[in-house]
Amino acid sequence: MMPIAPCGPFAPSHSSRRPITLDVARARFAIYLALARRQLADGIGGKVELIIGPYFERPFATINADDLVDATLKGIRAPLVKELPVVGALDQVSDLTPVLEDPSGSQRMITALPG
Repeated sequence: MMPIAPCGPFAPSHSSRRPITLDVARARFAIYLALARRQLADGIGGKVELIIGPYFERPFATINADDLVDATLKGIRAPLVKELPVVGALDQVSDLTPVLEDPSGSQRMITALPG
């Protein structure tokens, strides 16, 4: 069984605002782990211990994605690829629902970001 770090109570789901059950949380964790294992099996991410644990001080858990990203970046050998900026999704910059649900607002925020 994969290590699960202690974290607060399970957060409400975005759609229902009701607390999620332990079964739902475990199913999500299984998906996180399956995807990470697939990535590692494909040679992406180097040697990383997969851990389900708290997401900063927020009351929900996730996989240690930062460790996977760091290991993946360390494994890049091509100089041209190594020089590219690391980019993610808009929801890594803002969790404001009005921005994320509005395509034009999302595009304006993406355009305004540095890099």
